[in-house]
Amino acid sequence: MTQQATNALLVVFVVDDDIDVREGLTALLESAGLRCEVFASIREFGLDFQAELASANIDIPIIFLTGYRDIPMSLKAMKAGAVASTGSIG
Repeated sequence: MTQQATNALLVVFVVDDDIDVREGLTALLESAGLRCEVFASIREFGLDFQAELASANIDIPIIFLTGYRDIPMSLKAMKAGAVASTGSIG
């Protein structure tokens, strides 16, 4: 199977409340041959999805990017297996 065919099987879930960010990330990921599903809020997507994957022993990479420091949401994500990075892109 070619890399492009493999990428076409992958789905990236983009969740952001800023339409420009959603569209930019989607365009970037699709240019790499990845399929995207887009959501305008974490409620629309469901943060519980990460916990459900973990409890079903489905180990896939999940990247959370946020412009806001929401401690309860961050703790919930980390308890479900997320790793924190406090670095910033300047």
